[in-house]
Parts: sequence; structure tokens; C-alpha cells
Amino acid sequence: MRTIHAGLTCGALGACLSGTGAYFVWGFFYAIGARVIEDDTYYTLEAPIVLGGIIIGAVSGVVSGVTLSFRGALLVFAINAFSVFAGCVGGSFGWRVGVGAVVAVHLLAITFLILRSLIRCAKTT
Repeated sequence: MRTIHAGLTCGALGACLSGTGAYFVWGFFYAIGARVIEDDTYYTLEAPIVLGGIIIGAVSGVVSGVTLSFRGALLVFAINAFSVFAGCVGGSFGWRVGVGAVVAVHLLAITFLILRSLIRCAKTT
């Protein structure tokens, strides 16, 4: 029961942080100007990008909470901080690269946590 509670708590935290981070990174792309993103593209994709950030943040948060219990909350902060940094750096090259960098950070964290869990389970059996 504690694992489920930790997973849901970290998932909610991850969703909030990642949604805020996605909004910040998307605004950063727009602040750079037409070299990175056009106005119509920005306004058309603003809501789907933020919603996607919320979803992937919730997933990485749940995985962090389930695999690391409440220590996963610290990892949720680290994942989101690094994804915002990667998005801003990638966004300097284009908005698609920036969004890809944010998603890649979350997917790498999820993959690492699942593999870590599987390896630990294999060692105990």
C-alpha cells in the first residue's frame, strides 16, 4: 500500500512540475523568435505540448515513486530540472529538438528506473 501511495504522490508531483516545465520551455521557444518557432505553430501546439508534459511527468513520477518509494520525490525534481535544461538547450536549435530533448530525458529516466528495478529483483531471487 505504501508503494502505491508513493507512486501516486510522486506522479502528482511529476505532473505538476513537468507541466510547469513544459509551459516554461515552450515559452522559451517563443521568446527566441521566428528562428525557432512561428506564431501560428506556437499557438496551435501550446495546449497539446503542456498536456504532453503533464502526462509524461506523471508517468515518470509514478515510476519513480513505485521503484524508489518516497525517495523518488527527489528524483522527480531532478528529472524535471534536467528536462527543462535539456529543452532550453535543444530549443536553441529548433522547437522539435527542444521537445525531443525533454521527452528523451523522461524516457531515459523511466527506462533506467525500470531496468534498475528488474536487476534488483533478479539479484534477490
